[in-house]
Amino acid sequence: MDDAGVRRVLLVRAFEEERGGTRFLSPAACEAAAREARVAAGKDAEAFLAARAERLMPGLRDALPGVDALERAAGARGPSVWLVTVVAFAVGLLVDRAGGGRFLNLLAFPLAGLVAWNLAVYVALLFAALRPRAGAGPRAEPRGWFLSAAAWIAAPERPWSRTRRVGEWANAAAHAQSFLAEWGRAAAPLHLARLRRALHVGAAALVAGAVAGMYLRGLVLEYRVGWESTFLDAEGVRRFLSVLLWPATALGVGSVPDVEALAALRGAPEAGRAGDAAGWIHMYAVTAALLVVAPRALLAWFEGARANRLARDLPVDFEHEPWALRLLAGDRGGDVEVRTVLYAHRLGPRAAEGLTAFTLDLFGNRASRGDPESLEYGDEYAARALERRERCELLVFNLAQTPEPEVHGDFCRAALAGAAGSRGTRAVLVVVDESSYVERLGDGEDARERLESRRRTWTRVLRDVDVEGVFLDLSRHVSNEALARARGALWPGPLEASA
Repeated sequence: MDDAGVRRVLLVRAFEEERGGTRFLSPAACEAAAREARVAAGKDAEAFLAARAERLMPGLRDALPGVDALERAAGARGPSVWLVTVVAFAVGLLVDRAGGGRFLNLLAFPLAGLVAWNLAVYVALLFAALRPRAGAGPRAEPRGWFLSAAAWIAAPERPWSRTRRVGEWANAAAHAQSFLAEWGRAAAPLHLARLRRALHVGAAALVAGAVAGMYLRGLVLEYRVGWESTFLDAEGVRRFLSVLLWPATALGVGSVPDVEALAALRGAPEAGRAGDAAGWIHMYAVTAALLVVAPRALLAWFEGARANRLARDLPVDFEHEPWALRLLAGDRGGDVEVRTVLYAHRLGPRAAEGLTAFTLDLFGNRASRGDPESLEYGDEYAARALERRERCELLVFNLAQTPEPEVHGDFCRAALAGAAGSRGTRAVLVVVDESSYVERLGDGEDARERLESRRRTWTRVLRDVDVEGVFLDLSRHVSNEALARARGALWPGPLEASA
């Protein structure tokens, strides 16, 4: 999907969610758009998301007239390459004025500093390219001071909450902040490629401008050259210049004088010891062209090609985003079998419906789901033959029970043994249902403390088995964040169909 399509999908996604009690797109409109997009796009996930976003945009424009301006601002490409080139070249024309006017110090030559700086940049780029890249971590919910401030302003307990316009503004700002945070993460490779291209172009234009400035002023002014140093003698200066100007001398564009000739150039021009600078300017110009202008132009072309490629196909893994799991559930799970085991737990009607919805959202509507198997306290885990290529053992415990390592821990350990070494064809997911315990505790500070204490106890027991439990109140809607945690808690990892 191109960058404009990704931006549109993320924009609609941000504003269709409820924040601060406000949503700009109704659930009915979202469901209708999804049905139409599925007919138009078929089973292509990216085409489906793009078509759905396109159908929801008119309604979003009606609800929020400024949304197009927000989308255009997010899609800004940054400064023009031509503008960067002109400005950098103009600055380069003035560079030699910082080096002493018409006297060129061979050791404090601005052009020499630019060459040395660019060589250091190349070394840094090489180390960055060779350094191992860290794996991408989980995508967190967008946060920040702006989002927090907007949520605080929009809170219903604020004295001004009766003023509808203030609440609407704050909620729109919170939705916009969420979109900008998600877009910034998704488009970071594209923005970085464009920034690097601009920096490479600017560096090449700066050096080209410095060279052009010297030649232009050399037509009407006489440059003199010499050198001064507290620590270097003529021999040291010759070694330094031989290394720095090696590209020019290798091509036969001048040569570095011997020690005696360089010693004669030592001193300020007032001492009458400065020599003609024309040959030195030629050598520095060729060296700068070979070491700066040409490599930077090549790097700029490479980054430009990469930016254009990313603009045409921005790699965003929508299919594994929690919110997209629900939208794409209808086409997922064809190879997956989910075996649900309720260990010493009886689900209420709402919790049973919540478990079904959670299973479909996580594994897909096409996954095979038999009736949950109910086991009594103390029963041992029993393996079962695969019916489909992939299997997830969904173990559901009750938070109201106090976990015991010799009972609950051993049961989990036996289930994990069957999934060990399965390479994506088997997985185990442990869900700890909080619904009955939360209902029994009620509200209040003491209830929250007891809930957290029981969670910590379960976490310690499960950690000893080397598995992560997902704490869910199955009687309520499972959030996108909880769905993401569940996918990350699959042991030993996601199934191949959802990897």
